[in-house]
Amino acid sequence: MLTIMMLVMSKWFTVQPSRIALVGDVHGNWAAAKACLLWAGEQQADVVVFLGDFGFDFEPPYGKHQKSEFEACVNRWAGKLGIDVLYLNGNHDNWAWTDSERERQGIAAVEPLQMAEHVWNLGVGQRLPWGERGWLVVPGGVSIDRVWRQYSRQRIGFPIWWENEALTDAQIDDIVVANTDRPVDVVVAHDCPYLPGSWLSRHLSQNEPIRERSEISGIGQKELRDSDDHQLRLLRIFDSCLADDGLWAHGHYHINWRHEVQDSKRVIGLDCDGIVDQQGEGVQDMCLLVDAAGHEIDASKDST
Repeated sequence: MLTIMMLVMSKWFTVQPSRIALVGDVHGNWAAAKACLLWAGEQQADVVVFLGDFGFDFEPPYGKHQKSEFEACVNRWAGKLGIDVLYLNGNHDNWAWTDSERERQGIAAVEPLQMAEHVWNLGVGQRLPWGERGWLVVPGGVSIDRVWRQYSRQRIGFPIWWENEALTDAQIDDIVVANTDRPVDVVVAHDCPYLPGSWLSRHLSQNEPIRERSEISGIGQKELRDSDDHQLRLLRIFDSCLADDGLWAHGHYHINWRHEVQDSKRVIGLDCDGIVDQQGEGVQDMCLLVDAAGHEIDASKDST
């Protein structure tokens, strides 16, 4: 059954959608994922792209369901709504499994991996043929609570942290080399580049309560430095591979924010599942509706 299903590819890897729903971190939270899918359906989105920390391989106490149930629920509702779900790996997705499964099936790291009938895991540096110039997939990020997650794995018996969660220099080199001469309209990413003077950079660098927390609370100084370094390295992709009027959309920081740099490149971050209540309120801060060129569509005015 799985082998047959793997032969089917989403049409959106070759056909250009007109309405794309971007979604922040859901962390295996089925209630939040369903709310976002229903929102996407109401907006008549053709496809949904989850920006990492989707929740594959999350188990209790984080996910409301076991991993197979979460994936099955997403797949079932995506089928009901006629929407394909694409997601990229965040720092809390099972990189070890998706890497090994790609190797087993002979699929390159840059290519998509089908997880279910309507669900695909996007590759590292994969290009989507959307808009005039395409979209670029940049997964990965650093867990600033890595120490706590490593400890919790020993205590609860299953992994909630994966060693290859962030992009390496070699992976970033490959992405830059492959895309410098053909910059894209949109980068969909989990993390964001370092942007001096932006609200997020000030928040992360000047938030003393975060910076001063000890490893007892699960946040270590080394992890904060590693996160800063990852942002700095992503700046190479931002500068070289994103068109001057392009959009960089990301999750990871659990905050809805936006920033425009001097040459009009835009950065938009989306919030996480914690903002959505049991009635689905708050989903607007997790979701963004755009066209194939990365231009925002006003969901409040255009859902007919």
